[in-house]
Amino acid sequence: MNKVANQLKELIKINRKIINQLHKDEADIDLLQKRFDVRGNHTNEFVQITLEVDATTFTKKEKESLKKLFNRFSKQQQQIQDALNYILEESKDRLDDAIKRNKAEKSYQLLKR
Repeated sequence: MNKVANQLKELIKINRKIINQLHKDEADIDLLQKRFDVRGNHTNEFVQITLEVDATTFTKKEKESLKKLFNRFSKQQQQIQDALNYILEESKDRLDDAIKRNKAEKSYQLLKR
């Protein structure tokens, strides 16, 4: 049980770092990539550990503890997804504005001739 709980706690820590980076005005893309890579590695380790552990040996208290940790992890995952969706929408809006500005500048240059 300790291996499973420790791995979940590590994933929660990594998620927290990702969330903090996503909430910055200018997120460090390289750092985010590294953190997502680390999270992927820990996720693979977590899957391997869960395959090796006999969950039927867990006490009720251990199961409740793991459930709380997993719920926290799931909530963080939703926060990450929400932040990424927000960033995507903001980027789309900025791109649309830039395209409109570019078209307006080209039209102005044509009229200026």
